[in-house]
Amino acid sequence: MTDHVGTAPACPFPGCVGTAALGCPAERSSTARSRFVALEISVLCVLLSASAFAEAPSFNSARAIQYVREVVAFGPRPIGSANHKKVENYIHSHLKGDLVQDDAFTATTPEGKFPVRNIIAKFPGTRDGIIVIAGHYDTNYPLRKTGYVGANDGGSSTALLLELANQLRGKKRDGYSVWLLWTDGEEAVKEWTATDSLYGTRHLAEKWQNDGTLRKIKAFLLTDMIGDADLNIDRETNSTPWLEDLVLQAATSLGYQSHFFARTISEEDDHIPFAHLGVPSADLIDFDYGYSNVFWHTPQDTIDKLSPKSMEIVGSVILETVRLLDERK
Repeated sequence: MTDHVGTAPACPFPGCVGTAALGCPAERSSTARSRFVALEISVLCVLLSASAFAEAPSFNSARAIQYVREVVAFGPRPIGSANHKKVENYIHSHLKGDLVQDDAFTATTPEGKFPVRNIIAKFPGTRDGIIVIAGHYDTNYPLRKTGYVGANDGGSSTALLLELANQLRGKKRDGYSVWLLWTDGEEAVKEWTATDSLYGTRHLAEKWQNDGTLRKIKAFLLTDMIGDADLNIDRETNSTPWLEDLVLQAATSLGYQSHFFARTISEEDDHIPFAHLGVPSADLIDFDYGYSNVFWHTPQDTIDKLSPKSMEIVGSVILETVRLLDERK
């Protein structure tokens, strides 16, 4: 038996010399073009999505906790010490190329005169106003001979600000300017009083009030003891209620609300000089470090008590709070 080869019917489109079985060249060309255009659109959408994802702030918790390790490695960092100066240089080394200013002065304390240096990194925005994000880098002076390294109390806030600088650097801010402030002389030199504490921020708040900077500050966000593995940020009664509510809104939008404001406390911290002068201020602090705060101001304040996830939570919530502040009228 021989194979039968049939003849395909002619293409029904006028003027076409192709066959229906093979498909009209004009029809094939039109279909191919449509498929190609659809493919181009799909690829473009993927690229745009990837670009947007790459540019979105993403707090790097591994990098932040490494900064804590490096800061702690200097040892105790009370004002006036060689290690304190090393940390100043360390912070500056991570801010090369940024707009950085120092507020340096000599503080008179119950133990004599000490050099104090606030470090400010400025990231300009398009809106008229400033958001200050602050945290101290010194360690407790009375504990200077105990081996106290302040991993959480001083180390975590120092590192958090360094990582926030990474998120802000090289991006044009479509919002308020953001100033990162490493405060100095937060700790008491002898015993905590209104005059033996907060040396750096008391000086800077007065300075900014005198030169007109203070009235430009839309919010002052303070971070302190935010690395605790068992993270529970307190609602702080000396803070501005609407600003703390905005922080909670930011935390809730990110799914971190369970780590915020289950407790209410009253704290004297670096936000006080600014709050007293009318600046909207919020103190983000977890003042329950270990059972009954057992690790606070002891040599047990070491990096093994900290968690990269806690750093990520606070850093991400701060970035989201900044975004919400930018959107406020």
